[in-house]
Formats: sequence, structure tokens, C-alpha cells
Amino acid sequence: MESSSKLGRRATKFSSKTMENISRATASTYKNQDSTLYSHSTGYRCTSTRILRLFREGLLCSYIHSFQGCYPNVISRLLTSKTRVSPVKTQSLPRLELCSALLLANLLHATLPTLTVPISETFAWSDSKITLAWLKSEPRRWQPFVANRVAQIQELTPNVHWNFVSGLENPADCGTRGIPPTKLENCDLWFNGPDWLRNSTFPIGRFEDNPQLQEDMSTEAKGISKLIMLTVVDATFKVEFFQKFSSWNKLKRVVAYCLRFVKNCSLAACKRRKSFLTTTELSEAEKAIVKFIQHDHFSMEVSYLSAGKQLPSSNKLIPLTPFYDDFGIIRVGGRLKNSILPESQKHPILLPKTDPVVNLIITDYHLKLLHAGPQLLQSALREKFWILSARDAVRRVVRRCIPCFRNRPRFAEQIMGDLPEFRVCPSSVFQRTGLDFAGPFLIRSSKGRGSRNTKCYICVFVCLATKAVHFEIVSDLTSRAFIACLKRFVARRGKALTAIPQPTVPDDLRHCDRWRLLTRMTQHFWKRWSSEYLTLLQSRSKWRIFQKNLDIGDLVLIKHDNSPPLQWKLGKVTETFPGKDGKVRVVKVKTQTSELVRPIAKLCPLPINI
Repeated sequence: MESSSKLGRRATKFSSKTMENISRATASTYKNQDSTLYSHSTGYRCTSTRILRLFREGLLCSYIHSFQGCYPNVISRLLTSKTRVSPVKTQSLPRLELCSALLLANLLHATLPTLTVPISETFAWSDSKITLAWLKSEPRRWQPFVANRVAQIQELTPNVHWNFVSGLENPADCGTRGIPPTKLENCDLWFNGPDWLRNSTFPIGRFEDNPQLQEDMSTEAKGISKLIMLTVVDATFKVEFFQKFSSWNKLKRVVAYCLRFVKNCSLAACKRRKSFLTTTELSEAEKAIVKFIQHDHFSMEVSYLSAGKQLPSSNKLIPLTPFYDDFGIIRVGGRLKNSILPESQKHPILLPKTDPVVNLIITDYHLKLLHAGPQLLQSALREKFWILSARDAVRRVVRRCIPCFRNRPRFAEQIMGDLPEFRVCPSSVFQRTGLDFAGPFLIRSSKGRGSRNTKCYICVFVCLATKAVHFEIVSDLTSRAFIACLKRFVARRGKALTAIPQPTVPDDLRHCDRWRLLTRMTQHFWKRWSSEYLTLLQSRSKWRIFQKNLDIGDLVLIKHDNSPPLQWKLGKVTETFPGKDGKVRVVKVKTQTSELVRPIAKLCPLPINI
């Protein structure tokens, strides 16, 4: 116990004495450093340039480098330093060097905002070539430990110049390797940095790449997997691919999942979408399919419209005035820009008449409209799509619809059969008899002024073997009248076949029911007018190409229907009336005797310029 007490007192005495020496050494040093820095900031405020230098090892040292513009001397002083013990988990030496570089970056990030003097440039030195090589490369090339720290250092020190310094000239080694306090007070390398740091120009240490450095760096590199893909495009792929689907909705969903896969390949795993399809994705899939079809069928039109050129006048699409929208889809320009229709109905998407996808779209609309007929189906399609020769395409799909065929079946036909035996074998007259009614006819029971017309019918009895005909007059179409007629026939010709005619019962409507019927018919008419007739006005029957507007001062001939062209009056355009689209279709023309307002269709511009 006594020896332990003596040992403890000696250790305490040594520790106290050591701390006093360290305090005495460091206090005088930092006191001189503070006074030096203060003289820099006040004495040479207008002409000094300050550059921050940092050295990295296990312990970090920061030096402020002040170059005086009025004097040839350069002053370098220790600004701050920081150290940290190595982690408990054993790490390789390059990783420890990288951790010290991260400590330097954090120290720099925390120190710069506190300085009151402007810093023009910042330099950092390290004696680890592997660390410098890591910092000059992309973080994604390395393992997570190195990649995360390199990315953080590059983010914290974007404008810092990293250079190489030998271990003998690195002042940070003084702290990591240890130095007695008595020597620390006189250590010029610690307080002022290396000698070349106080020169107006100093060498920037650069390291050359070598195989050994590449080998040391490769231990932290990620494994690179190379993928070689050969893409072969088959000309029949589109037809075979689209024919695999029986519905438009299924095709859109498959394409939407393909587009999602392509998009997810370029995203991180945490940002990839794996839930159900959204309406936006389905809309993008529909646009992609439509663009694919249009590039396949309208390749020439796509090349013209994408380049901003006008289609040739002989092109079959010129009456529709097609244009290229923002999504690269060809739409119908038409003439309904000022109508109250929705935008998709004003400018529907242009589609060809023969394509598997077009058949899928028509079938989808046909099913949604509960097996609508060709007229209604075509009107519904033109709210979004404009199919060339739509009537033929719609009828072709409707004819192939099984439920529609079952509701309106077409009977099978075959060559006409042979006549039955009673038609070709001899028999007594009217043994096989056919019956029919003709009329009505008006007859008079007697001649004279007082006689009245009476309605009657004729019952026709035909012998099926001999084609003999027997007529009987019937007063009306009641059963009683027919039975009386049949008895007269049997009494005259013998046994015959009978049939029961079915009278027509008229429907008398009341005034209120008739008014409701007319109102409903009126509403139905205007609804069909909007959905069926209005869309038929899209195509331009004539005047399909943009022409130059008539300008004021142009000379024109004014057409007169009852005069030959040689007698038409000459006029001069004095005023134009442009429409909402900026095109002039009506002008005011001054003749020799008067001023007239005429449409340009009645004017012939002379091929001269005034």
C-alpha cells in the first residue's frame, strides 16, 4: 500500500509538471500567433491576399498564408488543428488516411465561416497518394466505405486544391508521431509550416500514376459486370406482337409495364415504382403506341411535319390539315377551332384504316357502347381518333362481332330446291289451294246520285297444281266475313285450305303523349347533330392550302356572273378584313365609280406588284 501511494504521488507530480510545461509552451506560442494575426488584419488590410493551407495526417493543421502586396515577405501562421483517435474496428492504412481527409474537410467547413478575413484560395496537402487518387475520381467506382467518404469530402471541399506532400515536410506528422512539449515550443514546422510555404510561389506536389498505385486502389473498387446485348429488329415483329392481344386495354397495360421497366432501370432501387399502374402511365403507353403506328403508316408525313414543312398538295391527308402536337403525335387540324367541342374532339388523333391496333381500338369502343351500330360507333370514335375510311373499318369490325351477329343473324342461302309433288303431279282443281287478300277497293252497291262508296277486299284462291284463280268479294277483314267467303268458295269449288288473317290495331296517341314524344325527338335530334353530323365537317372539300393574303394596293378583277371575263371591272384593294386566324377572306375594293366589299373568291389578283 505504501509503495502504491508513493507511485501515485509521483505520477500526479509528473503529470502536473508536464501540463505546466505544455501550457507554458503553447500559451506563449498562441499569444504570439494571435498578435501576429491581428497585425496582419490591421496593418495590411487593403494590400494583403490571404490563402488558407491545410495539412492532413491523423492530426490536422490549418495555416493562414498572408502575402503582403506592399512587401516581399510572406507570413504563415498556425490557425487551428484537430486530432482524432483511430476507430476501434481495425481498418487498412488507406482507409485511415481517407478518414483523416474527411476530418480535414469537416474542420475546413466549420472554420471558414468564422474567419473575418477574406480567403482567396484554399489548398490542402496529403502524404497519401491513394487518398488523393480517390478524391480525384468518381465515388461510384469504389466500395461503400470509400465511396461515401469521397462523396462527402468532394461535397464539403468543392473549391479546394488537393496536392501531395512528403511525410518529412508534413507538419501534421508532429502531432500523430508525438513530440515533447519542450521541443514543440521551438518547432518551426508546427507553428509556421514547411519553409516553401512562406515563399511567394511554392511548388505544388504532384504524384505520377504507377502500377503499384493502381493495384492498391483496386482493392476498394467495385466489381464491374459487362453486359453485351445484341438487338435484332424483325420486320414482322410489330404485326406478331400486336396480334397477340385481343383487347386494347390489355395492350396498353403491357406497354405501360414495359415503359415502367425502362424507367426503373435508370433509377435507384428505392425510387423504383412497383405499385399498380396509374392513369398517367396508361396515357403515356397510349401515346407511345399511337406514335409507333403513325411512324409505320405515315413515315413521309411524319418527316415533313416534324421538320415544320407543309405536305404536298397531292397528299391524301391535305384535306385534314394535319399538324404535329407537343408529344410528337399527328392530329387533325380541321376547321372546328372555334367550336364548343372539347380539344380532343376538335383535333383528333390521326390513325390508318388497316392496322391490328386500330381494330382493337374500334372493338374496345364497340364493347363500351354496348355493341353500338356503325353510325354511333363512328361518332364516338371521332371524339378522340380520326380513322381514315372510318366507315369501312367500323363496319368490318361490327360484322365480325359475335354478339351483334346473334342479335341480327343472316340466314344461310343455298341453291333453290325442287318443287313439291303436289305442284308437279296432276290433281283435281283446288285440291291444294293457296289463299291471299287484296285491297282495299271502293265499290258502289247501285248507280245513281244517292249511292255511296263502300270499302271491300278481294279474297284470292289459287290452285297450287293448275294455277287456277278464284276471286271472292269480302266486305271487311273480320273472321265472320272470311268464313262467309270461305263457305261460298267451298260451295262452288270444293274443299280448300284455310288461314286466319290478323287485323292491324291502330294506336291513338293523346295530345300530352304526343307533346312528350315531339320534345324527346327534338332533343334526340340535336344530340345526334352534335355527335354525328358536326364531326363530318372536319374535312376541307376545297381551299386546302394556305395562300398569301391580299394586301392594300393589290389590283384585282371583280367577277361578274352575267358578264364575260373581258368585261369584268378592274379594282384596287383599299382595306382588308382579316379573320380570327389572321387570314384575309373579305376586302374592300375601289373601282372607277364606287367602292365594293367582296369576298376574295369573287376577286382575281393580277400578277403584278405596285
